[in-house]
Amino acid sequence: MSRFTPINAKKQDGDKDSNLSFAAIILCPDKGLSLPLTPDWCPWIYPFDGQYPQYSNGIDPSRRAVSVKYGLYTLAGVGPDELQKRFNAANTLIKEKEDDVFLYVKMLNSIVAFLSDVEKKVTSTCESNSLRIMPIVLTIPRQWCVKFEAVCRQVVAQVFHHEPLNVFFVTDAAALANVILREHLGDIRKLGDHRSVLFLDFGAHSMNGSIFQIVHEGDQKYHFYQFGFIMGAGGGSNLWSYLVGERCAKLYQEKTGEPLSNEKLHAILSHFNKHKHILGPGYINSSLIVDQRHRIVLSPKELSRYYNMAHQGVWPMVMTALLTLKKYQKRMNPVVVATGGTVRHSALREQLRSSCNKVGLPPPVFAESEFDIANK
Repeated sequence: MSRFTPINAKKQDGDKDSNLSFAAIILCPDKGLSLPLTPDWCPWIYPFDGQYPQYSNGIDPSRRAVSVKYGLYTLAGVGPDELQKRFNAANTLIKEKEDDVFLYVKMLNSIVAFLSDVEKKVTSTCESNSLRIMPIVLTIPRQWCVKFEAVCRQVVAQVFHHEPLNVFFVTDAAALANVILREHLGDIRKLGDHRSVLFLDFGAHSMNGSIFQIVHEGDQKYHFYQFGFIMGAGGGSNLWSYLVGERCAKLYQEKTGEPLSNEKLHAILSHFNKHKHILGPGYINSSLIVDQRHRIVLSPKELSRYYNMAHQGVWPMVMTALLTLKKYQKRMNPVVVATGGTVRHSALREQLRSSCNKVGLPPPVFAESEFDIANK
């Protein structure tokens, strides 16, 4: 029996939101097999213009794209108020769904095209290794509700010709925690006798967190299991790019009287995503040139404001998680482990250090640099 596990929103080279990718792995414990499917898939689909291909495993700057993750929200029938609590950047899709009666069908067809490409690779890999997929496990944000899961399960089961009951979900943070604890438990032990770990995954679309306990069973044998505490909030690097893109389009329209083309917006955001680690809070002299000819510039103050807006839903959740972890300090010597592409920004790192210090916890550990697990 083998298990197919898609791992969503994995970063490719560099901190570029346009290079978000969809990664997957086939696991067969009985044969001791772990088969990562390479290369990763580009998760951008093209449902808006009615043209083909709706999915091409690549980026077309001339066409308006949306990530598969956001596309699923339009299928779930989630209202704007509920969506606002999860992923602000998907709000425009809800409005467009109301204006375009065919958007649901176009979005569904685009997502099916994407998953069909994944299914072909999975099937060929299984056939060449004499495997048969049993459960399919998808990593998802904690804040996805039952509606999201139902839609995702239905579409995945349809494309993979699978029983819906054999499609399961695990949170992003829990999936990463299992990877780190399975492969880097020794590294965590070197940091101290930590018996509880709060994993915070600052992804591009959202932040997720979970607490795990490490149990020592003698003879250097350790096991780990998840506490009941799991949390998640929408916001992050992708939302920051979305807000900056909205502002750029508005400024360009006001200055030139013309709409900003998809190609120009793509070029602006590609440049922004490439350099965002040196933009925003802490970088008071770094602006973003939107259009040099028309002298359109986003100031450091504006960039910082949109950064803060993109993360405003994250920090209350982080503080709740830290305070929960604090309760175990005397008997479990807790530690915070942070992962995800957004955590590369120095402002977020400093804010997390400050938050840990504020509640009386030791400085956080940044897994990517400490454990050499970049982009797992």
